Amino acid sequence: MTYGVPYSFVPGTKAKADEVNANFIDVLSKIEDTNTRIDDSNSTITSGLEEVNEKIEEAKAECLDLDLSNISATGKKLFDAKANTSALDGSWTVKQVTIASDKGISKSTTQSFSLSSYLPDKTNKYEILVSLAATSDTGSHSCFFLYLKTDYLSTNMPICRASRADGYAFSAGIATLLTSSGRKIYVYNTASANDTSTYTLKLHAYRRVK
Repeated sequence: MTYGVPYSFVPGTKAKADEVNANFIDVLSKIEDTNTRIDDSNSTITSGLEEVNEKIEEAKAECLDLDLSNISATGKKLFDAKANTSALDGSWTVKQVTIASDKGISKSTTQSFSLSSYLPDKTNKYEILVSLAATSDTGSHSCFFLYLKTDYLSTNMPICRASRADGYAFSAGIATLLTSSGRKIYVYNTASANDTSTYTLKLHAYRRVK
């Protein structure tokens, strides 16, 4: 069923102040509940990014401990050839940017956004860490199935999937995607219902890759 306030009013009749106030309190409570869900999602994303950075630092430390003293002259030449900085993966750069905020998307619709202003170089491929948080409260059976892809990926990556019969649904997800010179990211809604979902798409970090 759809969400409604405690009291409804008929034209031509006087509304009681306490009933009007009760409706406002109920609506504000629902808004606060939604904000709490979004805050919890953002907290999870931040924690996940910190864990990713810790793993990266651990991997760097392990690489520094390698003993290369027994490598032959031919092997050393190979390492020198591969040491060209243009062929090495870059370190993660934290960049907290909202790409789209409270953006509506109907079923079977694809929306695209440019990453050109967020990534420093147009000639390299980049790995990006993004999050997607979505809600739907239209229709008697709210649902959405939101996917992400970039100009480098040929398939959609499922990020947010939710369906509820009471008219309100919420979901959030985080993903690492690869983008190339096209520097585009796409959001696709495959929901079967006619609901319009609302989502927020954020970029949290990026790094240059080979």
